[in-house]
This record gives sequence, C-alpha cells and structure tokens, in this order.
Amino acid sequence: MYDFYFGELEDILENEEDYLIFLKRMLPRWSNSIPDSEYLDIFEILNKIDTKSKKPVLVETGVGASSLVMSYFAIKNESKLYSWDINGSKIAFLRGVVNDTICKLFSKPLHKHWITIAFSSADKYLGIPILMEKREKVDFCFLDSIHTLDHITTEIRALLPVLNDMAYISIDDANYTIRHTNFPIINLLRKKLGLKPVKDTPDNKCRELYLELTDFLKNNFRSAELLNNQHNKSYPKDIYFSYYKSDKKVMDDVGMEKLDNLEHRFAAWKVKK
Repeated sequence: MYDFYFGELEDILENEEDYLIFLKRMLPRWSNSIPDSEYLDIFEILNKIDTKSKKPVLVETGVGASSLVMSYFAIKNESKLYSWDINGSKIAFLRGVVNDTICKLFSKPLHKHWITIAFSSADKYLGIPILMEKREKVDFCFLDSIHTLDHITTEIRALLPVLNDMAYISIDDANYTIRHTNFPIINLLRKKLGLKPVKDTPDNKCRELYLELTDFLKNNFRSAELLNNQHNKSYPKDIYFSYYKSDKKVMDDVGMEKLDNLEHRFAAWKVKK
C-alpha cells in the first residue's frame, strides 16, 4: 500500500512537511491519533536540535503518527529513535510503513535508526532505564503512553539520568486532568465487556497536565521553558478534527477527548539540567 512513488528526494527535502503530512494522512485511524498541527510541531522542535556536532537520540512512549515524523528525523540525520509501546502489532505495522517509505527514500536500514521495545516504558528492566545501559544521551522525547500525571512523571524521572544538558520534553493530551488512573479508557473497555462503569475517585483530579508538569520540571531542572507551538494557534483550522468529527465527539462524551480545551492538547518544554 505504501510502496509507491512519493517524489524525488531533492523535491521532498524542499517540502518535508508536505511529504510528512502525505504519509500521515494515509494511516488508518487507529494509528493516526494526533492532530496534523501537533505532528508538525514535533518536526519543528526536532529541527532545533544540533545535528552537526552530534547524532541526536530521540525517545517516544506510545507509537503512532509521531513515529513517522520522529523516525524520518532519525533516519535522515543518522540518529536513533527508541520507542516503547505494549502493542507489538501496532509497532510492526508502523515499522512496515516506515520501511516502505522513509527507509526507501534515504536508502537506509530501519533497524539501525529505529529501536522498538514492545513493553512498558516504566519497567525497571526493559523500560526507559535501559538507556543508561546503552549509554545514550537523549535530546528529545514525546510522551504519549498513559495520560496520567503519575505515569508521565515516572517516565520523566527515568529520563533524568539520560537527558542531555539541554533537551526537549513534549507530551500529548496535555489538557487532561487525571492524576493516577485513566477511568475514561477503563470504563470504555468495561462497557465493551458488558460491565458496569467504575466511579472516579476524588484524589484522581489534578490541574491540567501542562500546568502540573511545568511546576514539576521547574523543580527538577535548572530551567524549564514552556514553548509556544503552532498547534495552539492553528488547531481551529486543523482538518484532522473535522475529518474525525464523529468519533471525536464520542470520545469527548466518554471523557477521552477534551474538545473544549484543544488549545493545550500539546505541550513542549525546553529543559536544562
């Protein structure tokens, strides 16, 4: 399906965003879960990284459309992307897409640039901590696994020893207000199993994740700057939301989407240790 002509390399390099959006919009819905504007914001931040004096290392928790833009950057710049996701089938599908498109474009092998781990990012033996054993220094991470404050801070704590002195941290669903348990997803799956919903707990509420994490990062880094991004400005015109309007409304009804606060769905910080 993806093995066809996308244009000459020199033309694509002059219009990289068009090419990346081209690839993203061919994905099926189950692997295309972030807006186009957020996808391009990730690419914009990646392009701030110094690639002349080093080979950057990227980290992703939760594979999807973000895997395309991050693997593109890694393959193009002779770098590495480490991705964690418990869904091995989703990883395999996306690896096939990247192999038939980006790897073919640059004539480079996938396995040298995209390392995937079908396990929990928070695991002591197979999660983010393995980057210490690999002696990697991370320049950018996109955290998109379990959208709770407790889990994201666990991932960031695991990243602390392996982040470069200056790095970028970004998250999806930064407008969530969930502290420890993602009840909307739990109850959706329980409903599909014919089970009654379970009630949320009072201690599960927090401020929006981008606010909580700004404070958390400032307490754990010498400096942490919340970046302005294009998604905040362009999301009203993002056709992603109109194209998936029907299922987004259902997701909003069950609490899995925050359509009343899309401005803060994506957040990114520049941090210094």
